[in-house]
Amino acid sequence: MTIRTTDIEHDLRIALALKSDDIYFALGGSEGRRLRAEYLGVGVFDGLASDVFSEGNELLHIDLGRFEIAGHIRVLNEMISTGSLGLSERSGIPGHDIVRQDALDFVGHFLSSIPAVALGGLDSTSVRNGCLRRFYDRCSAWADLLEAIEEIFAEDPDLYRLRVSDLALLSGVELRSMRNRVGPDKPIRTSGIRSHRENALGEASFVGVNTLDALDWLTARRDFHIDKLSESWVLQRMEAATKRETLGRAAIVTALINFGPRTAIAHRLNWNEQKVNQWAEHGPTDNADDARDLATLVGIDPENYAALCANI
Repeated sequence: MTIRTTDIEHDLRIALALKSDDIYFALGGSEGRRLRAEYLGVGVFDGLASDVFSEGNELLHIDLGRFEIAGHIRVLNEMISTGSLGLSERSGIPGHDIVRQDALDFVGHFLSSIPAVALGGLDSTSVRNGCLRRFYDRCSAWADLLEAIEEIFAEDPDLYRLRVSDLALLSGVELRSMRNRVGPDKPIRTSGIRSHRENALGEASFVGVNTLDALDWLTARRDFHIDKLSESWVLQRMEAATKRETLGRAAIVTALINFGPRTAIAHRLNWNEQKVNQWAEHGPTDNADDARDLATLVGIDPENYAALCANI
């Protein structure tokens, strides 16, 4: 699901006009009009900014380069468009915490502070529930995916961090249709335990889906792209592992992200899918050649990985 940059910027300008009216409502008079105009970077005007700057060329008079929130939205849009694993320069390293703290939290606060009522009139723009909100929700889902990927490399991971709605947002599939694809006995397994997660715009219960199943399904889609994991970052986490399950799961999820779904992994290794699932769920087999082949595929030292598998 792609949201056009022009649509995002259109709604952002409307949002800024709505927020500028808050200054006028608070101060009133000539001082309120002056500060409102200074905030928007335009000449002093009468009436509501949300009326004056509501469509057409008038909106373009609001220079987005003046506003830091536009920069946060820009970097998030770049992340989504390119399938980046984070906002930092650490290429190939998942960084959900940086995404949230350095950009997503700002956008969530900005959207939550947009007034719904102005002088008794309801906000009839598309800002609150339009493309800006959809953009924020999709970026939140991407941050959740990055967190789920990081969690996979933990010793005792929560493999059900993703929501069904996250998969719908990341794939562009309608939520109702997405719900039909998940379940305890379906290819995308669910945990069966309802939980909740908070964000700046609310809290909702959800059923978690298995991260490995979700990545298998997402990477099989032609319209889904995610950067490859850093080989050194993967190896660092493998060397810290103390459980065979961690070593097998880490290698398989790296292959899923870097090369595609289980069918593609099985084809590259000349394995069957059952063997791929065995490594993901229960850890390495006793065959050192299998360990070397999988390590070679994901780009880490095969002898080192085979030794790690043999020593746990």
